[in-house]
Amino acid sequence: MLLELILDNLPEAVWVQEILSGKVLMANQAVAKLYQLDSEVIKTDGDFWQNNILNSYGDFVRHKLSQLSQKSSCECVYPSLLPDGSTQWLWHQIQQIHYQGQTLRIHSAHKSLESEEALAQLQKFKEELLHRDDQLRDNAQLLQKHLKSLHQANKLLQQREAYLHSLIHSQSNSLIRINLEGNYTFANQHFYNHFGYHPEDLLKLSLSDMVVAEDAPKCRQVIEVCLMNIGKVVRIILRQEHPITQELIQTEWEFVSICDETGSPVEIQGVGRDVTLRLKQEEEIQRLKQNLQALIDNTDDFIWAVDYQLCYTAFNKSYEDILMRLDNTVPVLGASALKVNNPSVEVDFWQARYQLALEGQSLTYINEIPMADGSSQHLEMRFYPIYNAQQQIIGVSCFGRDITPIKNLQLALEQKAQEVISIFESITDGFFAVDKQWKITYVNKNFELLLQRQRQNLIGKNLWDEFADAISLKFYSEYQRAMSEQVSVQFEEYYPTTNTWFGVSAYPSTEGLTVYFRDISASKAYQQSLLEINERLREIAWIQAHEVRRPLASIIGLVRLLRQEPIESGFFRQLMDSLHQSAQALDEIIHQIVTKAEALEDWNQMGTSSHN
Repeated sequence: MLLELILDNLPEAVWVQEILSGKVLMANQAVAKLYQLDSEVIKTDGDFWQNNILNSYGDFVRHKLSQLSQKSSCECVYPSLLPDGSTQWLWHQIQQIHYQGQTLRIHSAHKSLESEEALAQLQKFKEELLHRDDQLRDNAQLLQKHLKSLHQANKLLQQREAYLHSLIHSQSNSLIRINLEGNYTFANQHFYNHFGYHPEDLLKLSLSDMVVAEDAPKCRQVIEVCLMNIGKVVRIILRQEHPITQELIQTEWEFVSICDETGSPVEIQGVGRDVTLRLKQEEEIQRLKQNLQALIDNTDDFIWAVDYQLCYTAFNKSYEDILMRLDNTVPVLGASALKVNNPSVEVDFWQARYQLALEGQSLTYINEIPMADGSSQHLEMRFYPIYNAQQQIIGVSCFGRDITPIKNLQLALEQKAQEVISIFESITDGFFAVDKQWKITYVNKNFELLLQRQRQNLIGKNLWDEFADAISLKFYSEYQRAMSEQVSVQFEEYYPTTNTWFGVSAYPSTEGLTVYFRDISASKAYQQSLLEINERLREIAWIQAHEVRRPLASIIGLVRLLRQEPIESGFFRQLMDSLHQSAQALDEIIHQIVTKAEALEDWNQMGTSSHN
């Protein structure tokens, strides 16, 4: 990867060719540009070398190649025919090496001449190739032109070396060379800037001198590995302190041995990049992962994940515990999540849920799951698809918890609610409840009987929409007062729709309002009859007290007058006395009647109050 990056940044065309097959093993982008060919064609077309070089000036190039032996090089300048029919002069250097049992040629080429004169010379050179005799006669002139081309190629080579030098020193990575003893022989400008060293100081130091003491053995080891594995890239991270800031710098190095023409290692080259920040970030990520794993392992919820083949990729301690209770097994990373021992476990159920999640669905299930010991637990389970960076589903994450206590509490509450409903259904009063928005939440059977309405038509409906005829009555104002002031109210009201008097008690709560009511029409009728009787008794008492007593008072008055007159007859006197006595007795009787009538009225009033 690094070698390809370096090659692609070179201005000249560079490619590697296998001699036996003629196949191009590696080529940079400049090759395609130089020969006006697609880069993929160069790598895949085995005839690239034959079609673009040998067919044009094969004899000349073959002559040069014949001078090559293993581990030697040659160079030449020749014209090349391009696909568009134009011609260009190329400077071409070829080095032949032996690598891992193969004989390879490394080609380096760039344009040599682009003038009109060069094109004319090219045409003449082609004619000389077609006419061997003419070529021999003009050989001296051609040689002179070749020498000129070589001079220009040498100039381009110098320019290339200057470019490479600039490229090396402008790299954002550190580039160094050390000899076989580990002493520095070269470093690029980035190395000096990054580590704070001067060139004259660096060349006095070895690789081991610059790293922390704990990493010094690694330096000696990497030199040994490079020398034992010629051409192999050895990667290592070394730590060193900045000589000025004392900051610890961690550098990832790639070392490789450099050989001479005989294949013997002479130096070791290293390319390094600062990974201090990356390693700190990795440490922080690892710390966060550990904290997250600790958090996951310390939760009572059980968490696990499977891949596309339904094999475990992760699970926490709670999942291990529940699986042991469920199946008497311990989960293993990479093992199938569908492998169970408990025959009561429905494998098809789990497989279907995993499959739906792999299709992109998020699922929640509450099931009663049989345990291995014969008991059962209510489990709430959630399944979610796992997506990678390309938004492709790669597995399923699963979360579950034991809700058996909640389920038992829910059943207990349902039983208690049923008991309360039974009580409400058994009372003789009508009963109903509304929420804060006056929606009817419950009515009992006596509500239906008293108001002649069916509960299935009322539940969830607004009270005042369903009983609009009660808004103008005391029902509306008293219920509103109870709700707004949070006070209990008791009242009586006549409801014309059912021709019924009701006695009502309403009680507010945080949820709304509960109301008890009963039919008091009979009590109201009895009270009315007592009032009518009292009225009649008052009339009788008035008549007795005024109508009867008036003539009686006159008789008594006359008797008093007669008794004041002198009457000599004893019989008359006796008669008067008898008349007076009779009048007194009649007055006493009338007085008793009035007293008893008043007492009866008081008793009726007390009876009416107690009945209510």
